[in-house]
Amino acid sequence: MPFWNSFMYMCFAQLCTNESLKCENKFADFWLICKAYLNMSDINVDLNDYTTTNTCLGKVASTDKFADKHPVRILVVEDNPFNKMFIDKLFEKFGYSDSHRAENGIDVLKNLDHEEIDLILMDIQMPEMDGMQATQRIIEKYGDDRPLIIALTADATEGIQHEYLEAGMDGFLSKPFKQEALKEILIENSKKIREK
Repeated sequence: MPFWNSFMYMCFAQLCTNESLKCENKFADFWLICKAYLNMSDINVDLNDYTTTNTCLGKVASTDKFADKHPVRILVVEDNPFNKMFIDKLFEKFGYSDSHRAENGIDVLKNLDHEEIDLILMDIQMPEMDGMQATQRIIEKYGDDRPLIIALTADATEGIQHEYLEAGMDGFLSKPFKQEALKEILIENSKKIREK
C-alpha cells in the first residue's frame, strides 16, 4: 500500500479509537490528527516525495543543536511504524542521532542489558510484553538506578495517567503529540538526569 494511503488509514484508525475526541465534526478531527502526526507547522511536507522512504514525511530542517543542550541517551519503545517514523523525524531534527529502538517490552529488557539508557519513551499497548509489564520488570531489576520512563499513550484521561504514575513511570506523553510537547519532556528529564 502506498505510504500516503497507509498514513491516512492510520489517522482514521486513531480517530475511531480515540475516546477523547468528542467533536461532532469528524472531518475536522481527522484533519487535526493528520496535522498532529505530520506536525505540519514545523515539517515541510512535499506530497511529490511520498513514495520514497527517506522523504515521505517531508524535508526536515537541520538540527538546532537541541540535543547538545539537552543530552539524553534515549530508548524509544514503539511498535507502530508510522509513530516510529514520526519520532525518528523529530529526533533527526533535534539532533538525537544515536537513540535506540525497541518494539516491545522484551526488546526493552534486552537493550538495557547492553546499552546505557537515560530515558525510555514507553508505548503502553504492545505485543509480547506491554509497557506496564516492562516498567515493572525494569523497576524490579534496576531499582533507583533505572532509566526514567515516560508513557506514550493515546489515552489521556486523568485516571489512566495516575495509574501510570502509580506503576512507577515518571511521566506521560499523549499521542498524537506535537514536537513542542516532546521537547518539554526531553528538557525536563535531561535536567533530572544531570541532577542525579
